[in-house]
Amino acid sequence: MSSRSPDRFSFEEAELPRRSKRGSVMFQALLFTPFALLMVAGVIFALVKILSGETGYIVMLTVAGLLLVVMGYQAVHYLRDMNASPMSSEGEVSKKWTKANLFFFFMPSYYIAVKGKIYTITRDQYRGLLEEDMVRIHHYPSTLTVEFVERYDEVEKKFVPAEPDATAF
Repeated sequence: MSSRSPDRFSFEEAELPRRSKRGSVMFQALLFTPFALLMVAGVIFALVKILSGETGYIVMLTVAGLLLVVMGYQAVHYLRDMNASPMSSEGEVSKKWTKANLFFFFMPSYYIAVKGKIYTITRDQYRGLLEEDMVRIHHYPSTLTVEFVERYDEVEKKFVPAEPDATAF
């Protein structure tokens, strides 16, 4: 607590509320895990049928196997992050770009590369960053789900929120 009188408010001392992404991590884990388990059942079923002489199940084995790899990969990483605490990584933004989302063509996704890792960030964070900015990213370790991003402000000599409007009221 500061030594200022209670009737004076300082924006510098105010902590901005941040929304946690833990709910998103849990939702993704609960979304991918049942589908991965369903694909495991499909692979096992297809293997049993193939071993009993019904070679027509090779197509099912191929499709279920490919989907299992994709869904299982995602499920494992989100399950690992459910019990993990967010961590911080610092580095220079080596590249930033945007592209259309695979399933929602009119909803772009925003990305930055920092120390060889690719992070998905919000539009406001994307607008507040430039290539070669020094950033501190608070994220989950396995999925790299970003909690929030801070950039180093050369004038203030400290990390500030990357969102351009985060400190303006």
